[in-house]
Amino acid sequence: MTSMSLLHLSPALPIAVPLFGAAALVAARQWLSRAMMDTCALLISTVTLAISSWLLLNAAHHGASVYWLGGWWPRVSMALGVDLLIEPIGAGLAALAALLTTLALLFFWRFINSGATTFSR
Repeated sequence: MTSMSLLHLSPALPIAVPLFGAAALVAARQWLSRAMMDTCALLISTVTLAISSWLLLNAAHHGASVYWLGGWWPRVSMALGVDLLIEPIGAGLAALAALLTTLALLFFWRFINSGATTFSR
């Protein structure tokens, strides 16, 4: 994958990585141990932090950019589709959310029980 195609996909990655990671963790829950689940969750949040930080640095250096999801570009005078605006404030808030998630996962590493016995009778 070239750097240009990675640059083209990168605005959607802070959304896609946690969503697909959470779905994969739920799907693999019965086969993975608790320590492995915690490790995978921490890895997913760290990757999201790295991508969000990279987008923040890119937006701070090059200015705001617009990414149109699904290849829908504005035609004539009508914009049909969903766009992502990558600008320093939004990218900074995404990086902050990813940082707080990563720090929370590190803090609660094996600290909280699974909760399986909490709600059972």
